[in-house]
Amino acid sequence: MSLTQALAEYIASARDQALPSSALDATKFHILDTVAACVSGAMLEPGKIGASFSATHSPPGKAVIFAGPASVTSAYAVLANGMAGHADETDDSHDNSKVHPGCSIVPTALAVAHEEKSSGSDVLRAVALGYDVGPRLNMTLWPRYEDVRAERRGTSVTGGAFGSASAAASLRGLDPVRVQHLLSYVAQQVSGMNTWLTEAAHVEKAYMHGAWPAYSALLALSLVEHGLTGNPEILDGDPNFIDIVGKNPDRDVLLHEIGSRFEIERTNLKPFPAGSPVQAPLQGLFEIMRDEGLSSDAIHKLKVTIPTARARTVASSRSMANINLNYLLSIALTDGEFTFDAAHDHDRFEAWRESGGDSRVEIIADDSMAPKRQAIVEVTAADGSQYRRWTTKIKGSYENPMTYAEVEAKAVGLIAPVLGRGRAEAICTFVLSLEDQASIDELMMLLVHD
Repeated sequence: MSLTQALAEYIASARDQALPSSALDATKFHILDTVAACVSGAMLEPGKIGASFSATHSPPGKAVIFAGPASVTSAYAVLANGMAGHADETDDSHDNSKVHPGCSIVPTALAVAHEEKSSGSDVLRAVALGYDVGPRLNMTLWPRYEDVRAERRGTSVTGGAFGSASAAASLRGLDPVRVQHLLSYVAQQVSGMNTWLTEAAHVEKAYMHGAWPAYSALLALSLVEHGLTGNPEILDGDPNFIDIVGKNPDRDVLLHEIGSRFEIERTNLKPFPAGSPVQAPLQGLFEIMRDEGLSSDAIHKLKVTIPTARARTVASSRSMANINLNYLLSIALTDGEFTFDAAHDHDRFEAWRESGGDSRVEIIADDSMAPKRQAIVEVTAADGSQYRRWTTKIKGSYENPMTYAEVEAKAVGLIAPVLGRGRAEAICTFVLSLEDQASIDELMMLLVHD
């Protein structure tokens, strides 16, 4: 059996395979976390633009734009929700594949499940499947981080599209042959460029990380369901997708331990509502403050050393508040806490920039540090005392997971300002008992803004 055939067989059979309890819990956490990211992101520019576009151009439908109207088709719903899901950088990330899987896979799975009247268990299996296929394919294409950066690949597009298509195929009940055709059409639609890096407003980045992978997955699904046929050996033939797009690809990665090792358990949640490179510095700072009993006023100097590759992403020149590390550390020092509102307060950010920033904060880019989430945080107190912490086990990671209570608290904090606390708590209760739900209709209604 070829690699394409084997993957298609696995995708087609996944809805009948039970998830172990650890993967089940992780999947519920990531669905809830993504829904919260979509709801909060719906209030930011990328989310607003995505919702406006979808509402303007979609034919009448019954799909839900989170925190918006329920009158669009599934394809336009996932476009809007995908953009919102990555609008505010609170969404999850998979380090080894360089994918933000949730912002495309979860909206896709929920839209298709709502249309199909699928059970909560079907949704859980489809989402876990999407997280397995998308990240694994990326790790197959680009086994080394250096290759990804050298090729300037926008890896979330590739992994997100294949993951979203896999989740949708499972919920639709596609047979292995049609899954093979689906994989071919998804491959044709993936550009994989990271040219969004220079776009200042985060709109194109949100589109390419969340909206386009989800939308293109449903487009490919519609084509195949309409009868279009594709290359049944897209991962194996000559030419094939892996050889054309990949850099030193490793085909053994794609199916290795699939069905027994679940990538959703290896996907990071973010305790702080900001980008991945910001998590370690904030964690280190707050741990020092907590352990040493330091107040914000007692800190005279803060020096943070991070890998050079991460430093570029969160440089002081970044014009977005929620990705500018200097600004985010400054508000953490000033406020003694870190909130979504402060991280997205454009007026405060502009005032901070006009004042010349915060002289207490120094960021060091270190070429010798591995390009992963880590930070060396050094604090000098007003009395001259010095404290140092090297943070490598980031909260929300596989090595240091968030608890049930922490995931729920984060979700409520993001959803409540938009939909109200009562509805936020009801959404949490529903998602965290998803395996017991006959359908997701109630969840979709909870997500509609009155």
